[in-house]
Amino acid sequence: MTFDLTPGASIELLKDSLKMPAGTQDMNKVIVDELLKNGVYYKVTSEDHQFTKNYLIKIVKTDGGFVPTEYGFEDTAIDKD
Repeated sequence: MTFDLTPGASIELLKDSLKMPAGTQDMNKVIVDELLKNGVYYKVTSEDHQFTKNYLIKIVKTDGGFVPTEYGFEDTAIDKD
């Protein structure tokens, strides 16, 4: 995945949000599995380090229809679930 951030901002995977099966060595496989199941959290930090926000990224399979290829996080809402 590619994330477009404002200049100077940074993003990091919150590895504590991953469910690592015992003995698993392949971090990329775990990330893909979690993206498809529960989602993975990333933390974005502003350039001046004063602001941070965690985002849940999840891949949702669809059975057809339009699937957007670009997403924005300007208009967010809390899922009731």
